[in-house]
Amino acid sequence: MADFINKGITAWNKRRERDGKPALKLWVIISKNPIDRARHATDQAKLIVGHKSWTCNSSHMTNSARHVYVTFNGKSNIVWNIDRLKSRIGSNEFAFLISLYAMGMNRAGLYNFKGSRGFLPNSKDPYHVELPQSRMEKADPQITRCFAEYARLTRIDGKTRNTEFEKIRAFRKFIVDFEARLKTSMP
Repeated sequence: MADFINKGITAWNKRRERDGKPALKLWVIISKNPIDRARHATDQAKLIVGHKSWTCNSSHMTNSARHVYVTFNGKSNIVWNIDRLKSRIGSNEFAFLISLYAMGMNRAGLYNFKGSRGFLPNSKDPYHVELPQSRMEKADPQITRCFAEYARLTRIDGKTRNTEFEKIRAFRKFIVDFEARLKTSMP
């Protein structure tokens, strides 16, 4: 996917230069951050507490997801807010980049963080790409371990709760039992 997009950007820049326009210093990279690759349940729970994730059923937990970042003016200059890029490069160029990113995802058969087709540039996790059907079964023990670690971090260690995560029905069922066990185990 990244190679496809980068080749598209290179070809586009050659056309721009032929037309007397400056090349845009855009590049797409696959994250090398270990947390953006395979995650354990405890890692996932910490990300939920830190408001960087909203699920205990992430495709990262099956090693089937990555983050593919857009960079500007250098490969280490990640554009965290895609809307800001629009003001830096212009509307037409921005539309081209979004289209190219979406084509790269589709061509590679990758899905967005919601587990569906299409690039979601204005979402809370735009750079997340995953393999189709890579989420765990609802009864997977990893999900329960993630729930338990999140509950321990927030109920016992006093970490701030992620209210969006706590609205998930499966978690609400889990936490009722967890809190009841916690109360009966206290002296």
